[in-house]
Amino acid sequence: MPHCAVFLYFRSTVFQFYDKHNLDGLFLELEYPVYADMRDLKVWVTMKLLEDPYQDYDQLILVFTDGFYGSAGKFIREYLTALEESAKAHNVNVFWKPKLDEDYKYLDLQFILKGNELFNSAEKAVEGDPILFRRVRHARLSLDRAIVKLFMRLESQWLALGNDLSTFPIDGEVVTERLKTTWYQQADFRIINYTSLISQKQQADLEVRLFECLATRKIPELFKDVPLEKLYDYQAGKMRIFRKSMVVVEDSETETGFANYIKLDNDTLDRYKLPMAWGIYNLSTKLTSRFPTIQEKDVPGPGYNWYKAGTYKVNSNHYMFFFSSWVLQCDFDDLDSDNPNQQYEVWARIKFEGPAFPHGNKNAKNGIFVERIILIKKD
Repeated sequence: MPHCAVFLYFRSTVFQFYDKHNLDGLFLELEYPVYADMRDLKVWVTMKLLEDPYQDYDQLILVFTDGFYGSAGKFIREYLTALEESAKAHNVNVFWKPKLDEDYKYLDLQFILKGNELFNSAEKAVEGDPILFRRVRHARLSLDRAIVKLFMRLESQWLALGNDLSTFPIDGEVVTERLKTTWYQQADFRIINYTSLISQKQQADLEVRLFECLATRKIPELFKDVPLEKLYDYQAGKMRIFRKSMVVVEDSETETGFANYIKLDNDTLDRYKLPMAWGIYNLSTKLTSRFPTIQEKDVPGPGYNWYKAGTYKVNSNHYMFFFSSWVLQCDFDDLDSDNPNQQYEVWARIKFEGPAFPHGNKNAKNGIFVERIILIKKD
């Protein structure tokens, strides 16, 4: 996700500290050559700061952006400035393995819209030069990833301003297609090893397909009449798996294409057989609210079914868990944190498969699939 300007400024001050304390050596890592945010700029500026950590930071940014992006350089600098200002305004610190919704709150609608327009201008400035255009598209990649993954939050912020979704200024399908095209292009350009290249493209495919439902608003049939500003959709890619106990799998029976799956064998079946425990946990109060368990009589038929947990007070301090082991969790960071009494209807789409479950395919392996969570904001 985008955090380039703050990262580089921090690094320049750290290098000065090291120099003043006579540090002999320094080990640096700048991984992910395809999708790391502004990696080319980071590598170049870092090398220059290692040569002399007291160089003027703004001058280094100016030299690189004009030299590497040509006439688009001024728009890239405006983007970096807007990014830094938004991070400061939200007083955020992005640490190791951050949470998407919680730690990247500075990627709000105001910044995203401005960043999107700046990159539109940057692309227009170099559209006649294929090399510069490719570089600008690569710089845009991390912003596009953020847009796709945060799309529903951005739409909610647009609605909160009194707008209609029909006028939402970002086309999710366009962004998703540009994201995949750029990712593929940069993988071909930067990765030599064939096995690594295929792996990179598979990662791009998986991420795009995991999140494209969010960016294209494929609302479940059951909730088609719910106003969009009241519906919160959490799909397989937005859930958190604990200790790799489950895996994300493709399933043609799903509405979104993917589900979180736990395979049950003789050693684990007793622990996960019905009734199934689930609930929500409040990180602030450390209190757990357990939903009514899903029992055998509650399974209406084969395949995926929607299960209603009930109506609960939920806010951004809560996360939802599945099973008594809590191995599958889902953060609700994008909910309203200012109203602790706001209530939501809580639903999940689940499939119980195999002979151990009611209506399960007797020839299939025992397992449980969790595809989707829907929260509906109550008046």
